[in-house]
Amino acid sequence: IVFAPTESQMTEAQIAALDVIASILTRSGVDLRIEGYAYAEPCESIRRLAQERAEAVASYLASRHKMDRGRMTTVGFGSSGMGADKHQHRVIQDQLGRRIVILYATPPR
Repeated sequence: IVFAPTESQMTEAQIAALDVIASILTRSGVDLRIEGYAYAEPCESIRRLAQERAEAVASYLASRHKMDRGRMTTVGFGSSGMGADKHQHRVIQDQLGRRIVILYATPPR
């Protein structure tokens, strides 16, 4: 899921994509690590925005899909952990910097 610049609210299209992902995750019974990113965005606190994005996804999964919030860890990153080469095209960097990554914190059964 790629967020709009300076936003932590999900759009209908993002929610639809998350619903598809959730349909798989709810059957897996694993702990999740949800990472939010905010990079080079014109906001007061980049890391706070990244954390808000991760929290928005975790809260949605818990409320809409009844996933156990205690099995989800959220973390927000600023420019650290970007995974983008500094020479990549600016558009790619912008999208990487506005994304959410959902990882298995425990292996699937």
